Amino acid sequence: MSTDDFSVRASQQDPATVLAVSGVLDSTTYLRVRDAIVKSATDAPKCLIVDVRGLEVPAPSAWAVLTSAAWLVRGWPGIPVGVVADPVRLAQLRRGGITRSVPAFPSLDVALDRMAEGRSSLVTQRVRTTIPRGVGSPLAAARGAVADAVEKWNPDYVPLALVLATILVRNVLAHTSSDPDLWIEVHNSDRLFVAVSDNSSEAPARIEDPRGSTPAASGLALLTSLSRHWSYTPRGTGKTVWAVIGPDEVARFARTGGQA
Repeated sequence: MSTDDFSVRASQQDPATVLAVSGVLDSTTYLRVRDAIVKSATDAPKCLIVDVRGLEVPAPSAWAVLTSAAWLVRGWPGIPVGVVADPVRLAQLRRGGITRSVPAFPSLDVALDRMAEGRSSLVTQRVRTTIPRGVGSPLAAARGAVADAVEKWNPDYVPLALVLATILVRNVLAHTSSDPDLWIEVHNSDRLFVAVSDNSSEAPARIEDPRGSTPAASGLALLTSLSRHWSYTPRGTGKTVWAVIGPDEVARFARTGGQA
């Protein structure tokens, strides 16, 4: 089998997105497999199952692509990732230690049942919208979309969510040529994720004060102080920068009078 036969195909089988990967997994396709898993996990509503029964892996070390992809999506979107494999591939995954971080199952039916039972992070609300940068005010459009989505869920979160969205969208407008792709997600009924995707693969970085090592008051510095955690998830040729807040961050922001 040649790398020309490599393919990925996603389908929905409640409660999971199933990503069937076939072809050869080697140094030429490693990133394609990783990015396909990350992209599917980002779009999956509840959990992702990767079917590797059609995947040829000449070097067993290449199975590390599964743990690499699962690590990238652990923070956001935070959904569980599992694997379906035949007995030979299951043995390879166990010998390589992959199953210590990515559960593997002998059939799709078993995977669907077990992954549904073991979801650790439940997306209870998801709103996604693309903000055209060339029409009107993109920041105003982003803030309106966030206010509308969050108000319907919990109005207490709206002021802080607006600040986070403003920071993330402004960074995309300033540093990329993308139309910001805005995500609002509620996980487990109390954690709110504000995420913005763009088409730049350049990693986000905090601006440092040129006179010393103290971080300047950049957008990412504000994310650090306002959110529980922020990071980014690579998405092929682009990325998603995200921040998560909960009741503690919302209460602290309210006590400061909404001052960033």
